[in-house]
Amino acid sequence: MSRLAFLAALTGTCFAGEFIAPDISLPVNGGRVVIRNSSFIEGDAPILSFEIVNESVSPIRQIRIHFDIGGSCGNAVTTWTDEITTFAGWASDHSVGRAIQDHIIPLIGKVDGCHAALIRANIVEVNGIEFRSLRPSESLRDAAAAIVLHDAVSLWQVRSIREMRDQEWADLMDIESMQEAREAERAAALRRAADNAARSAAAAQRAAAEKKEAERQAAIAKAEAESRARMRKECSIVFQSTSKMKIADLTIPQLDSINACRDEGLYH
Repeated sequence: MSRLAFLAALTGTCFAGEFIAPDISLPVNGGRVVIRNSSFIEGDAPILSFEIVNESVSPIRQIRIHFDIGGSCGNAVTTWTDEITTFAGWASDHSVGRAIQDHIIPLIGKVDGCHAALIRANIVEVNGIEFRSLRPSESLRDAAAAIVLHDAVSLWQVRSIREMRDQEWADLMDIESMQEAREAERAAALRRAADNAARSAAAAQRAAAEKKEAERQAAIAKAEAESRARMRKECSIVFQSTSKMKIADLTIPQLDSINACRDEGLYH
């Protein structure tokens, strides 16, 4: 599988977000011109932005710089070019820089979803004189493909780690849920046992109270029965001793005993 095919199969995109290229140093006029903070594509707009800093020994009235840009659009590694003519001021005691933005009109609507990964710059002309600078032997497309592939692999690794952590978190949550379910079941079992014990204790208390009441009622019934038996016996004696006597011959205590026995239906 080719590097580009592997890139497409792996992710189809490189890292999103603004790409800022490293400083590019271009020798000129006994010194150098430095291209700093260069970037390409802002949102979906084909804008090349950079800062040019003159660190040479004199002002540069005119400088034409050719830019080669590599990146990706979807599954494909893509390259773009741009040329900018500008100037660079100069000071003897410090570097002089200026910010530049170039809106590449022909690329409007053609970089949607694209991302830069590599920016190279070469001087074409300085103060009307053609300028030859050494170009790297590695092709821009191969260099861009290598960077995009590295970013894609890094993104895949980050996603894999995130997915692994998400799965570990999900497993941990499942374990915690199982533990919570077991704890809830254990608590419910304890509540059921406590309820059963309370019901058993209440039932035992009711049984004890009912038994005590039954014993009390039995004692009352026994006492009443014994009292009535004694009264029946006493009334029988009263009847035997007074039934044949005339009322006028009865004493007051005898009359009271007779009335009491009659009230209970025992004077016979």
